This record gives sequence, structure tokens and C-alpha cells, in this order.
Amino acid sequence: MMSRTTRLTWIALLSFWILLFAATHIPGPELPQVNVSDKLIHGSAFFCLGVLLYATFWVRGGKISGIWWKVLLILTLYGAFDEWTQQFVNRFTDVDDWMADTIGVAIAVALMTLVHWARLRLE
Repeated sequence: MMSRTTRLTWIALLSFWILLFAATHIPGPELPQVNVSDKLIHGSAFFCLGVLLYATFWVRGGKISGIWWKVLLILTLYGAFDEWTQQFVNRFTDVDDWMADTIGVAIAVALMTLVHWARLRLE
């Protein structure tokens, strides 16, 4: 049976991932204009997704060596898929956006790995 923490982590991950997919697939002309860098938004969103995916693997009892590369691989591939599919909703595929996504994930993985490692050292 899944613990309450594991269940809540999964709910947070899936909810955010669905929301992110919906947000990145709003047709181009309907996008609101913001005064923040598009790349900062991409990096921040994928940073949050990276933290949630890492946490989901962590609460399931994953080891550091088995988590960091899975999160990086899954979300780097997902970021590419996400960018590619935007062309079908009157948006365009932008390699720079994908790079911002990947950098956000890499920062999340590095931070979560350090926290995970420090937590293990304290136990």
C-alpha cells in the first residue's frame, strides 16, 4: 500500500505535469503577454517539474545513483517532445526553449541530489 507522502507526491507531480502540458499547448494567438523572459519561465517550470519528479522517485525509496540520471533523461526527452508538439497548436518549436527546460531540470537534479546526499549523511 502506498504511503500518504508517496500518494501526495504523485498527485503533485501529475497535477503539475498536466498543468504544464496544457500551458505549453495554448494556441499561439491566445497566449498572454508577460514582461518576463520566456527562457526564465521555461527554466523555472522545468525546475519545478524536476524537483517533483526527483521527490517522487525519492519517496519510493530510490537511491541517489538511480534517481538523478532518470530524472534528467526523462525530462530532457519530455522537453524535446513538448517543444516538438507545440507546432500542432499554432506555436513553434524552439531549441532555445528546450535548452532552458534542460538547464532548469539540471539545476533541480543537482540541488535535489545535494539535499538527498546531505540527508543520508545526517542519518
